[in-house]
Amino acid sequence: MVWLDSSDNPYKRLVVPLARQHHILGDAISHVSFLHEARQRVITGNTIETSTQSMIKKLAAEIGKMTNLDGFASTYSEAESSNLVSILASILVLSNSSLMESHIFVAQMHRHAARTIVRAFPAQATSQDELFKFLKEQLAIYDILASTTTFTPKDVRDAITFDEDGSHAVFGQYLNLIHRITVQAVERDTNGTQAKLILYAALVDELELARASTLLVFQSWSRSFSKPECSNFIRLVDAHHHAGILYANSRLKMGIEKDVKRYHVSRLYQILELLEGVEAHLQNLPWVLFIAGICSYDQSRWDTVMRICSKLCDHIGFGHFTQLQRFLVELADKQDNRLVEELDWMPLAKEWEKNGVPLVLIT
Repeated sequence: MVWLDSSDNPYKRLVVPLARQHHILGDAISHVSFLHEARQRVITGNTIETSTQSMIKKLAAEIGKMTNLDGFASTYSEAESSNLVSILASILVLSNSSLMESHIFVAQMHRHAARTIVRAFPAQATSQDELFKFLKEQLAIYDILASTTTFTPKDVRDAITFDEDGSHAVFGQYLNLIHRITVQAVERDTNGTQAKLILYAALVDELELARASTLLVFQSWSRSFSKPECSNFIRLVDAHHHAGILYANSRLKMGIEKDVKRYHVSRLYQILELLEGVEAHLQNLPWVLFIAGICSYDQSRWDTVMRICSKLCDHIGFGHFTQLQRFLVELADKQDNRLVEELDWMPLAKEWEKNGVPLVLIT
């Protein structure tokens, strides 16, 4: 996920050049381009499936070259480390393509494989540090947001997170905090004990610090963007701030006062309506849109969520975005009264996960 695109973003600067050196990564990127092209032209499902299976076989063969009977080695040469990084990048690209094709189970397999490589990456491989760090952080974004709507304890606990407190990265500190909330909720559910009480004031304080951290990181490269682009990015940060409070309240059953909760819901919707017309940020909205959807106790707000969901499906090209709309509609249909303070989303999310199609809110 690229929070704000530019010619200097690490994907363009680091991943694309690597694809010129490693055919497996080049093939993976070409496969994604083929899927985008398939949306524009009439290409049969069999052709797409053949391309996908071919890519998976190539990747498996590359992984086989890097492993032995005990798994990944403890040390690699510089060239082997470069190969390992290219495999990690390829896996993340293929996970992305699986989401495009709505193959959620396959995307999950790729995500878990990427975890294995991140943990196996040799510490002495210094020449690939910047690229590896970028790829690890891409996986952390994916892992942390995917965990918010899943309930398997080990899967949640094993998620890759940002190094240290995450304050060096855009949304890093914020996402690490979101993951702490998720882990706490899972431990409460698993152990049958009350989670340690999080006070609203303490939560807001931590989220404010995370917000400031992201804006400080953004400031260092904001000169590359226009004033409207900077304003929209700040709105995106604020949307996540309010969504984070509402997520914690829902997942941990904090019982925030009704008027306080309504304030955060109102601010979230105000920001969503401002960002709705900004196509550059549509891909960054699924998670906050989900949070808004479970708090849409107003017909006009429900209509806003459905409208933006449709735009996501139409403009971004990721098949799994239809999941979000289907989930919210199914959730609303199960309620006696859809226009309530908050839809009880967790039982349905658990049911979807049990059926092998967990809700994934990430590009």
